[in-house]
Amino acid sequence: CVRRVAWNKVLSARIRNDHERVTKLLEKDKEKTSAEQATATRVLCSIAGFKAWMKVG
Repeated sequence: CVRRVAWNKVLSARIRNDHERVTKLLEKDKEKTSAEQATATRVLCSIAGFKAWMKVG
C-alpha cells in the first residue's frame, strides 16, 4: 500500500512535468499540436470504431 502511494506520487510528478512541457509546446506551436491532436483523435476514434465493429461482427 505504501509502495503504491509512493508510486502514485512519482507518477503524478511525472504527469505534472509532462503537462507543463505540453503546455509550453502548445504555447509555442498551437497549429502543429492541434493538427497532431486531430490525428490522434482520428486514430482513437478509428480504433474504437474497429473494436465496436469486431463486437458486432
